[in-house]
Amino acid sequence: MQLPLPLAEPDRINGKPAFKVLFELVFYHDALTIGEFDALLDMWREICPPDRLTLFTISELDFWSRLDSPVLTESARAAAEGRLTWPMFEATRRRIQMGRALKAQIWDGLKIDQAPGTWSMELRRLHRRDTGLHGYVRMLFPIDTAPDLLIDVACRLGDLLPAHSGHGGLVFTYEPDLRFEAFRYIHAAARRFHGIDVEALKTTLTLMRTGVKSPCWLNFLGGEPDKEIASGLRSQEGVRMFDLAHGTLYALGDAPAILDVNRPPVPLQPYQALAEVLAGRLISDIGEFNGGGWLENMGSADEWLSRFHPGSSWGPREQR
Repeated sequence: MQLPLPLAEPDRINGKPAFKVLFELVFYHDALTIGEFDALLDMWREICPPDRLTLFTISELDFWSRLDSPVLTESARAAAEGRLTWPMFEATRRRIQMGRALKAQIWDGLKIDQAPGTWSMELRRLHRRDTGLHGYVRMLFPIDTAPDLLIDVACRLGDLLPAHSGHGGLVFTYEPDLRFEAFRYIHAAARRFHGIDVEALKTTLTLMRTGVKSPCWLNFLGGEPDKEIASGLRSQEGVRMFDLAHGTLYALGDAPAILDVNRPPVPLQPYQALAEVLAGRLISDIGEFNGGGWLENMGSADEWLSRFHPGSSWGPREQR
């Protein structure tokens, strides 16, 4: 996908790009099983180029280990001796079985300033004392990935995981150590490019059990098909719906759009239509994203989340 210059070559922080636009899929699923976890690992091995299957980490490691010569925990060594697949993740399987918080990630090791863009699959499950476990699987893909692959993977996730919801498309990524300053640049870019997701899982994750994030290119809703949503989107050109084992995937077009509000007319109609039928379920009143630009403009996180609503202060002038 060809990105305009402000997105392809953003300003730099300490010599590194302030952000990088990639493709993303996120599915919110708290009750992960060992079978689902193993299926996700096998799926990633199938779709990720072999030369990008290089590094992994888990909750028990505070560093990245190579997949081809892994540092093994005691349980992983026993799994390897028993010839189990993916033995390096045996400690994660035990965490799943015990209902504990977890982290497991496979990453190709490419940094934000390396041109191709990264392949990454991250599984997290956080435990909150008052609300229990909150989990997700997040996949990142280079910007030149074929959109059809993302649709295919999203459908496979919807068939595999009884997730609350999910979304996919373009996303701003950033260097974790530079997060605060990176969010200042992301705030400015997000005001202009409405088709790019802002990832702030530390702020939004606990809300995703009952709420839904603002519309993206791909939108998964768990549970039985919603006739009201189908009716609200039926008249929108290019919208596709996929009935899956654990919910419905709505694709707002054949490919993602950056939705540049500085270059009207902006094809916002399907996004606005989905926002309208989801009005009672979209997350809101989340406070503020913890980063530059957002904290200086209080309320801007909620304004960004409601950018597809009629009269949004973030919308194109002629559509306000």
